Amino acid sequence: YRHTVYLYMDGYYIGFFKHTELSEYDLNVTLKYRYKPKTKHSIFLKTSARRAHKRLFNILGQGLTRLYTFTELSVSHYQRWKPTHSLLIIPEIKFANRDYVEIPGKMSLDNYRIYISSKLKLLLGNHQQHGIFIEPGIQLRNYRGWIVRDSSGNRLPDYPVRKYRYIELNAGYELDLDMFSLIASYQLKFRRDNFQQWYGYDQNSYELSIKWTTNKLNLSLNGWYKFRKWLQKRGYLSDCSKPKLIWEIFGMEFYAEYKLYNRLWTYFSLTTLFRNTNVEVPFRKTNRPYRAIIIQAGMQVKFGKK
Repeated sequence: YRHTVYLYMDGYYIGFFKHTELSEYDLNVTLKYRYKPKTKHSIFLKTSARRAHKRLFNILGQGLTRLYTFTELSVSHYQRWKPTHSLLIIPEIKFANRDYVEIPGKMSLDNYRIYISSKLKLLLGNHQQHGIFIEPGIQLRNYRGWIVRDSSGNRLPDYPVRKYRYIELNAGYELDLDMFSLIASYQLKFRRDNFQQWYGYDQNSYELSIKWTTNKLNLSLNGWYKFRKWLQKRGYLSDCSKPKLIWEIFGMEFYAEYKLYNRLWTYFSLTTLFRNTNVEVPFRKTNRPYRAIIIQAGMQVKFGKK
């Protein structure tokens, strides 16, 4: 079809009967329009509305002093353009505005973001079922009331409001068969703030994603490794030295879902996370190492596909 409209909704709710203050939810509604003027060219417009309510915790399981409840509205435009038989180009631009519920005595977290990227994929083989890709991108994130910190971690009232600038470069390999898909990728990412780089970092990431899909059973396995070096944040050691903070993050996620009847599915997921850092002093909690295992299981009803 030359004109196609998609509407889809997703989200989750986690509720606690005795501790309702720990309950959270995340709901998203997306409307997408596709215009296909030519066989090898498609134009997409997408808009989304998201409402989330979250209670975050530190590594000791202690609830933070504020809730993170927000409404996010976004709009994006992207294209799929195939100028030659073996080259696919996907440019994209996206704007998102996030409005948080204000907490008395706390600085506003409201911000807006602009993403610009372009994916270039070289298709290989006679059936073009696999290929290599490169995707450069930039992101601008501007806060409206959250004050930046200086190179020592201090925040003074006359400091400017926080702004982030990201530069990213993704590259990798994709294989897409009827039932099996694989993506192996590498990402180089830089973040800079608008003051003395307390929030700035350089990061390298590696990721592997494998999926197996049938009419009744879907399986996926994702693994990733991230190495992040902060430009000004420090790792406090027991010998009183303060080297620049380093994060090493390992993660793996296994997900399985099985179709019981018609649109009724059951699912299971297992996620393991491990972060290693160079913080050794006990009272420096925020950036200390941690390990986590998350297990989820349940039922879901599917009304369609994205």
